[in-house]
Amino acid sequence: GPLVRRVGHARAFMVLSALIVLSNAAVGAGPHPLSWIAARALYGFAICGLFIVAQSWLNDVIANAIRGRVMAFFYVAYVAGLGVGYWTLALIDIRAADAPLVGIAFTALSILPVGLTRLAQPPPPQAASVALGRAWRISPVGVAGMLAVGGLSMTISGFAPIHATAKGYSQADVALLLSAMPIGTLILQIPLG
Repeated sequence: GPLVRRVGHARAFMVLSALIVLSNAAVGAGPHPLSWIAARALYGFAICGLFIVAQSWLNDVIANAIRGRVMAFFYVAYVAGLGVGYWTLALIDIRAADAPLVGIAFTALSILPVGLTRLAQPPPPQAASVALGRAWRISPVGVAGMLAVGGLSMTISGFAPIHATAKGYSQADVALLLSAMPIGTLILQIPLG
């Protein structure tokens, strides 16, 4: 989008990562509902942008012959990282004010390889747009499925820890539950293809 066209892929990645750091800092500032809502919105915008930047960069540098394998590896690494990230919740006290520092540290670490790379960046895109109406005309079932799966997975990952905590599960149990979901997704890919 406009950010990548203006500053390039690597700088866009670093800017979006900085927004994630700021969203974690806002959460760490204390339990202020409006601040947390703003932090979640900022995080959602930034993480979507990071996926777009990373995938467009990969699409530009990967040959068509191996694109599917590379994107599959990208997805497996993402889902495995999600599972490991959830598992780390068992290792820190999430009630402590410094718990968001873990997110800040991992986000800062993710900037280093991008900031230090010598690889050439792809040229900025000429134009980018989301044509949801066109996608709906081509595949209404696909768009409906995408919205349903995205909404359902975010609802489950958002409310499962609340429900489990209300039922008396420990923080370690909640971490195990949350990490089991993405790891289970990866394991089920093997027999289901």
